[in-house]
Amino acid sequence: MKLYGKNPVIERLKSNPQSIRRVIISEDHSDLSYVRKKCQPHGISVTTMPHSKIQRLAQNLNTQGILADIEDFFYTSLEDLLERARERKRVPVFLDHLNDPQNLGGIVRTCGALGDFDIIVPQTESVTVTESVLRVACGGENYLSVAKVSNLANFAYTSILRRKVSLSKPSNGYRNKGIKLKTNSLGS
Repeated sequence: MKLYGKNPVIERLKSNPQSIRRVIISEDHSDLSYVRKKCQPHGISVTTMPHSKIQRLAQNLNTQGILADIEDFFYTSLEDLLERARERKRVPVFLDHLNDPQNLGGIVRTCGALGDFDIIVPQTESVTVTESVLRVACGGENYLSVAKVSNLANFAYTSILRRKVSLSKPSNGYRNKGIKLKTNSLGS
């Protein structure tokens, strides 16, 4: 998996440098010496290439003269994410039928910037965390966890309704907030 752009690579160096295999910098970008300095203590290989080769590796995306070869995205287990939510008072955000990587990337960026959020997505009929998602997330993925569940509706039913667990009660560590609009609620 590749990570493109100055800010995503710098954020990954700050928060999760062990996930970076190597960094490739364009020969004509001398202003990226900061990145070289940050890579050195972690033993991350830094390679310099002509800009045209970097563009080929990035399939002509705007790399800002830098890309990093990183490990595949790590999904947290649902149990770990929910336990973390209880212990650290983090808010799980459930996203169902989200198919656009740009939208998921924007949500990851926003949740990461705001802090105290984690994301739960379904395993099917939903976008996964891809290079495009990471590009839009601008490093936000480093500050939250993402878990997959086989079916969000089933998860809600079995975890909440069948067990008669109320997410509104603070005793279990969750609060449920949402809106359900009724048809004709606006007087039409």
